[in-house]
Amino acid sequence: MKNSKEALSENKIKDPIIQVTTKEDEDFVYISICDNAKGINPDIIAKIYDPYFTTKDEKIGTGLGLYMTKTIVEKHLNGTIKAYNRKDNGVCFEISLPKKGVVIHE
Repeated sequence: MKNSKEALSENKIKDPIIQVTTKEDEDFVYISICDNAKGINPDIIAKIYDPYFTTKDEKIGTGLGLYMTKTIVEKHLNGTIKAYNRKDNGVCFEISLPKKGVVIHE
């Protein structure tokens, strides 16, 4: 969400949107975070989870945020995370987390 907020500001999006949706089925919880901040350059989208990869100035970003997110989701929560550009000029991050072993509070 922080990356979306920064991209919306940097790209001076007139009507900025960050949409967070959740859904579930019998086995998984799905979290989707989408924005309309022009998406991620296709040449770098495969690298965004690499440690220390950043498109930001050295003083602003370390390139660890998405790397740590992926590590936590995949290694500690047994889930998956993926990013893709949307046709409407934005990006979506989708996180899938297994329900097995997870306590859901209502």
